[in-house]
Amino acid sequence: VVEKLNGKAYGSVMILVTSGDDKLIGNCLPTVLSSGSTIHSIALGSSAVPNLEEFSHLTGGLKFFVPDISNSNSLIDAFSRISSGTGDIFQQRIQLESTGENVKPHHQLKNTVTMDNSVGNHTVFLVTWQTSSPPEIILFDPDGRKYYTNNFITNLSFRTASLWIPGTAKAGHWTYTLNNTHHSLQALKMTVTSRASSSAVPPVTVEAFVERDSLHFPHPVMIYANVRKGFYPILNATVTATVEPETGDPVMLRLLDDGA
Repeated sequence: VVEKLNGKAYGSVMILVTSGDDKLIGNCLPTVLSSGSTIHSIALGSSAVPNLEEFSHLTGGLKFFVPDISNSNSLIDAFSRISSGTGDIFQQRIQLESTGENVKPHHQLKNTVTMDNSVGNHTVFLVTWQTSSPPEIILFDPDGRKYYTNNFITNLSFRTASLWIPGTAKAGHWTYTLNNTHHSLQALKMTVTSRASSSAVPPVTVEAFVERDSLHFPHPVMIYANVRKGFYPILNATVTATVEPETGDPVMLRLLDDGA
């Protein structure tokens, strides 16, 4: 398709999302490699084709696994990570929050997002839900100003509600509450992204990676994270990794910064 549009696919970027198993997927690899395109792959659920990530590995793309459960925010996280892939840290979207929970009827998802003064431009609060109408949303900024559901731009067909904070968002604690006003359990999710507040001060970033892609029992997986502000490491940070296995619940793992 790209070649028909532009004459060549060199330099193009594609995002391949699939939950299916295709035994002949390897037949496409030579064509993809010779095309000069980059492929980001997103495997949705544990039945996705095993060698899907070969496309990303060989073309220099990113690869993601998204568990097929309603309260996972991993699909939004994957697209956020791909879209923020520019090399200029001052133009990247920094993800400050990504959480999702199955909320009982007339219960709420409540949390606090900390905005430090190195971010704040182009700040977006994105709420997603399962049922037809949005949850009741209440958002407090650090000065106590309230934002309600009607302040958000709502897209009922996508089941999203987004709020753009004009200018530079205030540094401090932003507290949100999502009330499930329906009579059934539903997954409610919140994602918050922002950009650097100044072109002179780099924002704090967290980059996570694993030692190798495929592991087999009894070999352990080694998980790493870089927490930096520009070229400077952030000392004494509390870092928790969330590991989402193909089956079962996510596992929370505290990462150590003591040389162990």
